[in-house]
Parts: sequence; C-alpha cells; structure tokens
Amino acid sequence: MPELPEVEVVARGLRNKVVGLTIDKVSATSEKVVGGSLKKFKKFTQGAKIKSVQRVGKLLIIHLSNKNVILLHLKLTGQLIYVDRFGKGYKGGHSQKAYDTKPPSKYTHITFAFSDKSHLYFNDLRRFGWAKVFRRQDLEERKQEAGKILAGLGPDPMGNEFSLQSFLANVKRRAKSNIYQVLMDQKVVAGLGNIYVNELLWRAKVNPKTKVAKMPKEKILFIGRGIKPILEEAISYGGSSANTFVKIDGSKGKYTDRLAVYQRQKQPCPRKDKGVIARVSIGGRGAFYCPICQKEVK
Repeated sequence: MPELPEVEVVARGLRNKVVGLTIDKVSATSEKVVGGSLKKFKKFTQGAKIKSVQRVGKLLIIHLSNKNVILLHLKLTGQLIYVDRFGKGYKGGHSQKAYDTKPPSKYTHITFAFSDKSHLYFNDLRRFGWAKVFRRQDLEERKQEAGKILAGLGPDPMGNEFSLQSFLANVKRRAKSNIYQVLMDQKVVAGLGNIYVNELLWRAKVNPKTKVAKMPKEKILFIGRGIKPILEEAISYGGSSANTFVKIDGSKGKYTDRLAVYQRQKQPCPRKDKGVIARVSIGGRGAFYCPICQKEVK
C-alpha cells in the first residue's frame, strides 16, 4: 500500500481539487466500504463543504464544514479519481488496468457528487480500502472508534509529536524483535512501510534481521534521525512508484529511481562494495539488503 510520502502526495493533490466544494450527494456499493451505516454516512457528509484535506500516517482525513471528518484508507488497491465539471479526470493512489474505464465502473465503491457537478470516485479492486465518517471531536476521544484508530498509530514522523527519545524508547521496548519488523509496526512510527524501512536500514548499514537487543543505541538514533529527511526527500520527488502508485495527476512518482535496495535484488550495492542486493522474507514481507555492508549482528 502507499506509504507516508505517497499518501502525502495524494493529500496535496486532492487538496488542490476538492477544498471548498460542497458534497451534494453520496452513494456507495456496500455498507462495509463506509464502515457501517450508509444512512449515517450520507447524513454526516451530504450538504457539507470540504474545509481541508490532512494526512496522518497512511490515512487521509477530510475535514468538513459541519464539524465531521472522513477518514479514508487506500490500502492495497485503493484509488481516488476526481472528475471536474468539464469532464477532465485526475487520478491518484493505485493504478490498475481495471481502472482504465470511465468512472463510475464496477470497481467504484463510493461516489461523491459535488454541487458544481464535479465528482470524486473511490475505486478499489480488492475492496480492502475504506472511508469512515465521524464527528471531529471523536478523533480526540479514545473511547470512540475514530479515536481508537488514531490512538493505534505511533507518532507521525512529520509532526511535532515525533522525537528521537520517544523513538528510541519505543524501539528498545521490542528488544527481542528484529529491527525490520519493529520499524514496520505502525505503533512505533506511523506511515513507514516496506519501501522506506528497507532504505533506512541500508543507509544505517543495519541488517533487517538484526535483533534490537544487539543494536547499539547510536545505530537506533541514526535511523531515527534519518526518518524525516528520507520522507521529505521522497515527497519532493512525488513519492515512489515502485509498484502501482501514481500521483493525483496520474503521473508516476520519481523517487523510485533513487531507491538503493528496495526491489533491487541481484543488482550491485550502490556503495560499490562488491555486494549484491539480496531479498529475504521477514514476517511475510520482502526485505532487501546488501550482505556486505549490512551484516547481521548475532
């Protein structure tokens, strides 16, 4: 699924298209995709103006003028298509051949019709993505579902709540786990995923299978310091289109060409240390590393 840089790129593109528009009508193919009652979803959204589009971790948060919010998760195959009142389309998120037909299609599960005759479509081939609506105050109350969703996330590395000391403490609590799986845990850092975890570990010269207990404090801090810079760099290049991601204008992110190890198996290590990038499965995910400069500490 898209990681923090990719979701941030979509959020910025969407912000430029829909902020200020009024939701006239909403339709959905099932109650599952809207997280429950379709009647409630319509009641909480129809007639409201979109005030802002925010990102937290891998989540999109759409703030409405009626003090409600829509939480939206693209998951594995989610795509957003905005079609303006002149019929020009803009699509961001995952790109699939199945989405090439004009929306709405059989893969369109939510449609927002705006008062200016433009539309926002949510496509999802595998139907893991969702959009849920809540009162804005519920985001801050952990007893409510919305609050629980956000409370289950660690600090966003692009926000003020992220600090090196809290990062160090969160990582060291998982001493028996390998560093790869710890960094993949959204409770440790919100928004990190397979692409940037692999790249961070390569930059730190740390093998993904290394147990946290075997890592010096300075190595953990080195990784922590590197999180925000690599994410900012990726955002500046429009994210990584290593799989199916595209920006809101349908173009690919250009950071893919700058990746050192992710999906680079059998290629020479960029450090030119005679290492060849290898791939290993950890927790069902593919981790990529250089066996020469990222030796495992046992």
